[in-house]
Order: sequence, then C-alpha cells, then structure tokens
Amino acid sequence: MPQTKESDKPQPKKKPFSWDLSNIPSFYCWNRLKSLRDSYRLSQSALAFKSGVSQTTILQCEAGNDANTTDSVKKRLADFFDCKIEDIFPTDMIGKIPEREFLRQAIEKEKTALNRE
Repeated sequence: MPQTKESDKPQPKKKPFSWDLSNIPSFYCWNRLKSLRDSYRLSQSALAFKSGVSQTTILQCEAGNDANTTDSVKKRLADFFDCKIEDIFPTDMIGKIPEREFLRQAIEKEKTALNRE
C-alpha cells in the first residue's frame, strides 16, 4: 500500500467568520438608567416611588433586561428625568448592545481572526 504524504490528506476547512456574542458578559448594560439614578442620588425604591414605576422593573432595566419594558414605562422614566426616551434607552440595538458597539466588536474580532491566519 502506498504511503500518503501529510500534504495529500484532506485538510479541514476553516470555520467561516461568525457573529458569536456568547463571550460578551451578561452584566453589560447599555441603558443609562442606573447612571441617571445615581446622579440624582436616588435609591431604586425612591425612583420607583417618585416615577410610578415598580422597583422590580427598575432593577430589571438596570440589569440590562429592558427588551420587554413597555414604552409607557420608558416614557414615565424619561419624564421623571426630563429627557427623551432615547437618552436613557438607545434605540439602535442589535441583540442587547447598541449597533455602533456591535459593529466595533465585530470589526475587532475580524481583525484578530485575520491576524491569526
């Protein structure tokens, strides 16, 4: 039986570039609710009382789980802080992160992948 050279063996295909976001920690929060609340020196319960939004909802928003927050709740918080909803909750989101940050991370990942080749 003839010997096969290492170069004659089929080579595994390289994985195509993927937009994998699983390595981004879940504690990243892209809304400004906590920073605004802190600047007003309010506790979550005080903000809940003064804005009419439940403390649980405020906690969820500050943890970055604001995808299911209703527009009326966002409006109440924006009215309390005397700003626009978009000033607290960015509108250009991809998944749980702002579009601009998503694209920056994707470009960095692609550069890193290209440098390894």
